[in-house]
Amino acid sequence: MAHHIGGTLTLALLMVAGGGGFNISQKKRPLSGHSATLEHIGVNILWVNAALATHCQQYGQPVVTYENLAEDLHDCLAFEPVFNQPAEKPKKTQGEDGESKFVKPVAQRLVKVVEDRYQHFLDALNADSPGLDTCSKYSLPAACEQALAFNLHKGTALPKWRRYQVEKLRQIAHRLRPLDAALKKLPAAQRSESVNNLESKVRQVDVGMLCLLGDVLRHPDTTLPRGYLYSFNVTGIIKPSGVLRPKPPSGTEQMFWLNHAATMRINDSWADNIAHDVSCQAKAASGTHLKLLKQTWQLTEAEVQAGYSCAGMSLTQLRTKYGRGVDMRCRVLRRHGV
Repeated sequence: MAHHIGGTLTLALLMVAGGGGFNISQKKRPLSGHSATLEHIGVNILWVNAALATHCQQYGQPVVTYENLAEDLHDCLAFEPVFNQPAEKPKKTQGEDGESKFVKPVAQRLVKVVEDRYQHFLDALNADSPGLDTCSKYSLPAACEQALAFNLHKGTALPKWRRYQVEKLRQIAHRLRPLDAALKKLPAAQRSESVNNLESKVRQVDVGMLCLLGDVLRHPDTTLPRGYLYSFNVTGIIKPSGVLRPKPPSGTEQMFWLNHAATMRINDSWADNIAHDVSCQAKAASGTHLKLLKQTWQLTEAEVQAGYSCAGMSLTQLRTKYGRGVDMRCRVLRRHGV
């Protein structure tokens, strides 16, 4: 899932443009009366507007609505958001050799490979490709093509424009901060361990702004903000996000669950073995080995304090939280002092 927040925000920043800028296509209204990202969390726009109004009145600020902020963000777009999910990878015919569109044998490459990288770059700029098979060429997604076109159009004015855009985004995010705070105080969010890790030395995730970006950019994975509040499901059958290339299952759903149960049983026995080994080593270790174990634990505690890891658990606590046997929902890995 994390694959996905970095890609979402990167694309968002590429797509956001300055007022009166280079418009590639006609824009539409950002919202149609509801928010898919908020509804997956269990709230709606009326609830959000009430939370924003309460905060504004408390501090004597002009009242702002979620729709107002959505329009402000939408007015910054250089072009209408376009997301195309990659097509399913075509099946190879029997006996067909695997082929990559990116890595070709040296003899078949359009530009001769030379040791001098700069010379290779110059040769690539002037390469003549009359015999290139354009049907098998990789094509950029539409949104990337439009973002590149916009950046090239801006030319030398791009750095100044980007600084201006960052400031506008910060202003929108600042006005939306009360929503982020209200979402993180929801009872269901407070019961989740995930929400406790959204504001730490390691990372700060503004769930309110993530909802707004998802709605305005029409990102297909409308459950993404919900995952940050309530935690992501990482085992079993995970609902497609609509972002990644679809991959058909290799077998039946019944076969999947049979394999899943077998894997979880192995994970549970593995947890048992690791807990036993750690206990034995802690009691029997001496000299250099004991020193290494203590250093490993000190590093782990430092990472817990910084927010990189959750606190340590006993085997009983682990099974209470993540289940046991076929119902286990985690995989335990031994930590080595390397």
